[in-house]
Amino acid sequence: MSQSLLSVFEFFENWNPKPQDGAEVAIFPSFVHLQLSASKIKEHQRNLLFGAQDCSTEEKGAFTGEVSAWMIKEIGAKYVLIGHSERRLRVPETESSLRKKLEQAFKAGLIPVYCLGETEAE
Repeated sequence: MSQSLLSVFEFFENWNPKPQDGAEVAIFPSFVHLQLSASKIKEHQRNLLFGAQDCSTEEKGAFTGEVSAWMIKEIGAKYVLIGHSERRLRVPETESSLRKKLEQAFKAGLIPVYCLGETEAE
């Protein structure tokens, strides 16, 4: 929730990654900016990939506010973050729910970026 719509436009106007040695560069915008980011990457022909910050444990159904892995894949994302430390602390997410999210990501053809911790102790 740290970026505004204006900052998304500014990002694409001002930043052009130049990956070296076959490295891939990806961004993970908020869900509300995901489709716009996909469009901007295409429009600016950036050498840039993108992913979502989370996905649902469920494939489809009446789960208000959730976004499924297949919906993320459908707009052209390659990656999805799973188990970010903020979500582990605030939601809280469990190993069981994270496993379900991994399963959904793989099933949809996304590459999960599985987060393991952030603090020095972790």
